[in-house]
Formats: sequence, C-alpha cells, structure tokens
Amino acid sequence: MTFLRVFFFGFMMFLAAVALSAVRFSNSVQADISNNLVRLHILANSDAPSDQARKFTVMNALSEVVGAWMQDAEDVDEAMRIIFGRLDEIERIAAEASGTVAVASIERGFFPSRVYNDIALPAGEYSALTVILGGGAGVNWWCVLFPPLCFVDAVAYTGGALSGTLTPEAYALVTGGQNVRFRFRVVDMWQDMRNFFR
Repeated sequence: MTFLRVFFFGFMMFLAAVALSAVRFSNSVQADISNNLVRLHILANSDAPSDQARKFTVMNALSEVVGAWMQDAEDVDEAMRIIFGRLDEIERIAAEASGTVAVASIERGFFPSRVYNDIALPAGEYSALTVILGGGAGVNWWCVLFPPLCFVDAVAYTGGALSGTLTPEAYALVTGGQNVRFRFRVVDMWQDMRNFFR
C-alpha cells in the first residue's frame, strides 16, 4: 500500500511539473509573439449584408494607406507610433469608405488563433488598431497589421520581419517549423483557457 501511495504521489508530482512547464512555455512564447505584432480589428456596424460589404470596403481602403505606412516601420514600437499619430486620418479613411461614423483606437485584447498562408498565430492578448464602424455590432474582421501580413505575401514577409524579431522558438511555432503542431496546441489551449476564466 505504501508503494502505491509513493507511486501515485510521484506520478501526480510529475504531472504537475509537466503542466507547469507547459504553462511557462505557453506564456513565454505567446508573449514574444504578441509583443512583436500589431493586429487590425474592424467591427462592422451590423450583420446586414450592406454593412458587411462596407466592412470589406474599409479593409481595402486601409490596406492601401496603412499597409504602405507599415512597410516603412522598422519595429513594433515604430509601427505603434505611426498608427497612434494618424488615428484621425484612419478614422477619416474608414468613414469615407463606409459612409458611416468610424472610431479608431489602439487597444489590447484577446484574439483567437488564426492562420495566414503558412503562418499560424496562437490565441492570446495582442495590441490592435481597432476600427469600429457605426454601432460596431456586426461580425468583425481581423488580420496582422504589423508586420503587414494581411497586405503583402505573408510567406515572403516572414523571412525578414518575423525571423528577425521573434525568438527562434516562437518563429518555429508560428511558421510550423520543427514539427511544432503539438506545442502550438498547448499554447493555443492555455491562452483560450486563460481568456475563459478572465
């Protein structure tokens, strides 16, 4: 009986150590990814087809202007400065494209996992340029503003920006290198769980 208790206690300690290691890995890698990216988040006025169409018109309009600004940004800090300094201009572009009131701001919020071509981003907290059209009650659209993965060929761009700003471990996670599918699920599941309990 004593042997079984010792075995059970040892097994539980092993599981706790594995869980703690997974949590530390998830938080570390997700923080490295989220601290080096800026998302773009556009919320439509409503789910009406006309409002959803306006949302994509705004996305196209912003891709031409804001996408060009992001090409000139050297790092995430410069990207944030550029965006913050031009929020009024972003609001004007979005309002003209949608024909409705638009409010632009920089926020920190939770995003689910997302795949762009060969790049997979885990769920977690990210900084985002948020553009609310009208009442902002419709289905939203999001992508990566910096590096500009939604405006250029993501596969080509990651070879420069992402590999230069992320740790090798984080870069391998988002690009699927080194057979990291299981690790990606660990990060994604833990971040989803954290968000749920918030």
